[in-house]
Amino acid sequence: MWQHLLMAEADDLHSAFQHLLRQLETAEQELRRFHAADDPIGLARGYQHLGRQLVKGFEEHLLRDADHPFGRVLDDRIRTGGDNPDQRYLFAPIRGGEAYRVWGRKGSAARIELQLYRREPYGAEDVSVGYLPDEAIAFGDDGSFTVELGPDVTGPSTLVNPPEATILNIRQIWSVWDDTDPGAVYVDRVGWEGARKTTDSPTMVATRIRGAADDIASSVRCWPELIENGPLTFLEANTLGPLMSPGAKAGVVGRWMSLGHYDLAPDQALVIRIPPTGAPYQGSQLADLWFGSLEYASATSSITAEQAHHAPDGVQYLVVSLEDPGYANWLDPAGVAKGIVQLRFDGLDDQPAEAPTAELVSISALPDAIPDFDARRIGTDARDAQRAERRRHVQVRYGRGPSIPCHDAGMEFDLTHTDALLSTTRAVRKRLDLDREVPDDVILECLQLAVQAPTGSNRQGWRWMVVKDAEKKAGLTDLYRRAGGDYLAAAAAETPAGTQSGRVMDSANYLAQNLEKVPVMVIPLIIGRLDDPALAAPAGGGITNAAAGLMGSIIPAMWSFQLALRSRGLGSCYTTLHLGLEGEAAELLGIPPHRTQAGLIPVAYTKGTDFKPASRPPVEEITYLDTYKNPIA
Repeated sequence: MWQHLLMAEADDLHSAFQHLLRQLETAEQELRRFHAADDPIGLARGYQHLGRQLVKGFEEHLLRDADHPFGRVLDDRIRTGGDNPDQRYLFAPIRGGEAYRVWGRKGSAARIELQLYRREPYGAEDVSVGYLPDEAIAFGDDGSFTVELGPDVTGPSTLVNPPEATILNIRQIWSVWDDTDPGAVYVDRVGWEGARKTTDSPTMVATRIRGAADDIASSVRCWPELIENGPLTFLEANTLGPLMSPGAKAGVVGRWMSLGHYDLAPDQALVIRIPPTGAPYQGSQLADLWFGSLEYASATSSITAEQAHHAPDGVQYLVVSLEDPGYANWLDPAGVAKGIVQLRFDGLDDQPAEAPTAELVSISALPDAIPDFDARRIGTDARDAQRAERRRHVQVRYGRGPSIPCHDAGMEFDLTHTDALLSTTRAVRKRLDLDREVPDDVILECLQLAVQAPTGSNRQGWRWMVVKDAEKKAGLTDLYRRAGGDYLAAAAAETPAGTQSGRVMDSANYLAQNLEKVPVMVIPLIIGRLDDPALAAPAGGGITNAAAGLMGSIIPAMWSFQLALRSRGLGSCYTTLHLGLEGEAAELLGIPPHRTQAGLIPVAYTKGTDFKPASRPPVEEITYLDTYKNPIA
């Protein structure tokens, strides 16, 4: 009996695989009939389109589970369905009517959105059955959020999961492409977090293969059909269609879109004029006739309102051309001469008053077609910098930055994140958020990382004073001003305004005048005093030895603390002015006499996280080899 059962299951698997092969063969034959395959580039992209649907279909059907959801990411590997380069899509299979939880942090994303679909099969039968916009999600001060899904949920940060729902789509949307923390989203079925998952039966695998086969065939066909029966049929080339709202079919509530198609010769350019709309998010992109996005990491095939240059009247002028026109707002087709233009305006209650337009001109006529064209010309280096910034963001967004092996720890460091942290942790004074509370657990978490720093002879003599009491903060501020007031006043008088030094002094004065308002002050302590003969005696080195040994056992931990703060959206500044009255500070806080205060670190969340690397001299000018002043390179 068991042998018959095994044979039947093996036959079912073989039958499912044969079904897959037949569907692939049919899909390959069908893709050749579309106008998208009329030229060699288009046909080649058609086969890429087929390959992407293979990846998507196998991942979604063979590897994903509605009871143990992880989600499938639609990224730069899987370009399909008019995918937006500004978005990261996470698709998770779900069971309609059941409870799920979505959580994460917003990071640098402009918007987070959730949408439920009824999908069988992929593509043409997608129907939206639930939508939660960014405005309806409650975000914490640190950008964290949790959304509950279920059949009867109500209130903020909830989304009703109806019985017919089969797919959850979570969108992260970026208006600015940089290398700051992109955020993260996760999903799980409520009550199943600890449930055991066992391997699929042969029957289940066969069912999954058939589902993947049908999905692949449907998705290969549906998107070029949509383009062929839509803009290619009803619109002339190099024009834009009217603004429309996708509505409940499968779109985003509050979104308005304009779709068009281009067909360009090497000496032609399509100028797109976008009047101001007030949309919280606005993005423009190019796609191929298979409705897959064009290269967007290493080519400027998309642009947001925040990335674009705006003319003096607030209008955006975008240029689509096969070669670089030397204008800032270039939508680069990356060699695809025929394709789709897609404009999105999200978060609007009503249709924009004025629709975008498109005009075909010669490359040479661009200065006449765009009011400030000459003022916004850019060269090769600036264009390379645009692409480098985009590429870095996409690497960070999808977790594909370069990494370096850490052999002792058996792990890898992501250099994209590590280098950004090390190069953008600044002394923050004016951008400290003085009104936002800093939770104790955040301070403790950062200090737990700080005490992993090296310390002399591994003595670990550090201690940490965390000061939040208003009277004690006021007392420390008084000491800070009394000890440093004369210095700050003299330095401010001697430093020319408008210079880098002038800006530093202005910032330092601001901190002095507002120090008592910071939510938290941290004073690092170390066992020992510089005037203790025992510190220098073991090596017989005197004050230099003593200072290096004592402060070298606390300053690395202080810097680690500041790095940990930065990585969590907080800022800090290493100050020492109050140490001129260290004894009074010790009395105020009850610090014993054998403890040395190493400084005072104001701590607060920052107003924005877009800190940049500082201007520094080339290290070759300040680094010597073997002999002082002997250049290393």
